[in-house]
Amino acid sequence: QSLSSAPQSSSVLDYVKREHPTFLQHYYEIMTSLKNTNSSSRDASSSPLPALAFQEIILGEIVGKGGFSFVHEIKHVKLQEVYDTGNEEAKARAEFAAILNNDETSNNEGMNTNTNNNAKKFVLKTLRPDLPEDEHNKGIIDLAVEAQFLSA
Repeated sequence: QSLSSAPQSSSVLDYVKREHPTFLQHYYEIMTSLKNTNSSSRDASSSPLPALAFQEIILGEIVGKGGFSFVHEIKHVKLQEVYDTGNEEAKARAEFAAILNNDETSNNEGMNTNTNNNAKKFVLKTLRPDLPEDEHNKGIIDLAVEAQFLSA
């Protein structure tokens, strides 16, 4: 699916309003509840995860499939300076990439050579590229709701 044919956020909202009129109210109630619960329990020093560009993430095998998405193993993160917007963000992105890459040892291509079976594994969930537009819209909503639950 080309980028030009991908649904825009307004078309997703229009779709939800048209096909699932009570969904948005339900979604806002859930998010308000999570936000109220979260605001008292979240540490003031916590900060959002730094952003990574999709091009910086080297994906491995598909480890799971769902109705709307694929789950890929993250093999490695190879940062590109062009995505750093400042020194603080560059530092945060480097620290985050080091965590995702599991250890400081890498081969000449910058790939992780850690053979420790106890190393943490990370995954990336993406929408399936073969979804029709209405299913793609549902998948966007599904991922957004899931992200909110996981961040709570």
